[in-house]
Parts: sequence; structure tokens; C-alpha cells
Amino acid sequence: MGAEGHIEQLQPGSQRLPRFNPGGNFCGHAPDMPAFRTTIKKLAAEASHPLLRRAILSIGEYYQHPALLKSIDRILASGEYRKKRKDGKHRKTRSERRDAIAMVFAYSLSEVNLMKCQVGKIPYSDFSGLLADTYDTIADKLGLSLIRVRRAFQHLKNAGYISITPRRIRQNDGSYKSLSAVIRIQECVFSLLGISKEWLERARQHQYNKWKSERNKRFAKSVRKQSERARAETMADYLFHRSQLEENDLLKDILETVSRFPDKSRRWKEKRKGTRQ
Repeated sequence: MGAEGHIEQLQPGSQRLPRFNPGGNFCGHAPDMPAFRTTIKKLAAEASHPLLRRAILSIGEYYQHPALLKSIDRILASGEYRKKRKDGKHRKTRSERRDAIAMVFAYSLSEVNLMKCQVGKIPYSDFSGLLADTYDTIADKLGLSLIRVRRAFQHLKNAGYISITPRRIRQNDGSYKSLSAVIRIQECVFSLLGISKEWLERARQHQYNKWKSERNKRFAKSVRKQSERARAETMADYLFHRSQLEENDLLKDILETVSRFPDKSRRWKEKRKGTRQ
């Protein structure tokens, strides 16, 4: 009766608007016009290596052919197995979730460094470090909600295609600050996308040589700047001491010049003293 009374209270004066669906889902996703196509085309054009370009374009086939990443259809974002249908087959992933997974996975492949297969850039100052975007930044770049991005990463993690390691640092007050997680793409993903192991090894070696060459250039440039700065500081110190010596010499010359000419008052006193005598 409580539920019926609640319904009776909502009925007077309430105005219900019919839901109109021009096509697709009510969340704004149209299965025939997914958003991942534009994103993948842009990411593939900006890829730094042909291997990554091939991998990003291959991920786009997952939307129409979910069997490409078949483990995602078996495991939920929570890590549990999907319920099977009456015929014994696994339920399929919804189209809007496949769209988000394709976009998130393509973005991860576009930002991966092949040296460690980690999503992010390795700084030139520290090979063990990692500069990666947070979930909020990824959601803004892809135009997705934060919860959808997190759920897509959880799908990929529980399916065994990536590994996610959280990071945090301790601050001065004793509290901890969370950093962007270390996301590593498993090497089996590249074989699923039609990339051979030999090609992957050559690409990893090429990227490492490129990173090492750029690091050496930056190091040489910084050393040259430091030597030039030290030389400039030394020259500045030399000029400063020289100016001080010149000022001292000038002051000495002035004192010597003044000492040559006696004071008028002294000469007047000596003259007056002589007249008295």
C-alpha cells in the first residue's frame, strides 16, 4: 500500500513526456554510427610507428567482430564471468561498451612506448620513470565519461589484455598522493592484431635507439649550456673585479692629484702666520 500511495501522490498534476528514439540507444549512441571510427582514424594518422598504426586500425575491427577480443565477452568489468544464454553461449557486450573499449584501447596503443609496452612516455632523465595521462585526461581527450573509461580499462584488465599498477607518492605532511597508473599492454595483444613477434622486436629496438639518441643529444646540449653558463659567470666575475680595480686606480689617481694642490685655507694660515712674525 505504501507503493500505491506513493503512485497516487505522483499522479495529480504530473505530466509525462513520451520518450522518442530516432535510432540507437537512449544514451545517444547510434550502433550504425559509432564514435570510435573518427577517433581511430585520427590516432592512426598521428601514430609514431607503422606497427602502432597497424594495431590501431586493427582494433577498429573489434566493434563489428567481437571475436577478435573474445575474452572481453566472457568476463565482466567486475571480473566475474557472464551468464550464459539458454543455448549455452555467452552473452555479448553492448554496442556502446564495445565502442568505448575500442576507443580506449586505440588510445592506449597510440600512447604506448614499445620499449616497455607501457602506456606513456619514458622521460629522458630516468629510464625507470613514466609520464602518463590520468583517467580524467583520457576521458576529456576521447569525449567519454570518466566511469565509461574506467569500466573499459577494467574490461581489458580482467580479460588479460593489459595490467594496471597503481602509483602513489608520500608528501611532506605524511599523506599520499595518487599518480597516474602504470598501464602495460600484454604482448599477446599484438599477435591477436596480426603483428608478428619479429616485427615487434624490431620496432622495440628501433624505438629504444631513437630514444637513446635523443637522450644523448639532450644531455650534450645541457652540458654545453652548463659550460657556457659557467664560462659566462667566470667572465662576469672577471669583469666585475676588473671594474673594481679600475675604480680603485681611479680613486688613487684622484687622491694623488688632490695632494699636489695644497688647501687654500692652509696657505692662508701660513701666510698670516708669517706676517705676524
